[in-house]
Amino acid sequence: MQYQYSDTLGGNPAQADHSTGIIYLNRLLWPSYPPLYQKYFLEHEKGHIIQKSADQITADTYAFKAIASSQPEQAMLLPAILEKTLDFTSQRDRERIANMHQLTDQLKQRVKTGFKPVSIKTVQTGFKPVS
Repeated sequence: MQYQYSDTLGGNPAQADHSTGIIYLNRLLWPSYPPLYQKYFLEHEKGHIIQKSADQITADTYAFKAIASSQPEQAMLLPAILEKTLDFTSQRDRERIANMHQLTDQLKQRVKTGFKPVSIKTVQTGFKPVS
């Protein structure tokens, strides 16, 4: 998977090109996001590509599982990220936030019962600029 900075994403932090597998990062906004936000955005966009889906909830779920597999404590912070970056007037965005809360609740239950993080198949998040 490759990453490339772009000046044409408007207010989006990142966007995947499904045909090429390139994830474009917003050149102006990207540096302003904390590392967990960046990781979530990258995993979300990878989710679109790997799951071959334009559905936002599918990509959110992929991102959550990718982060929770190695950093469950960080994954539990993801609902707050969505709440800060989504538009609550959109029904679909409210559904995305509800889904993330549900995933977090499930993870909390697993942690209480002795959940040990295990690696799931994900693509490395190393930044590889494209010419």
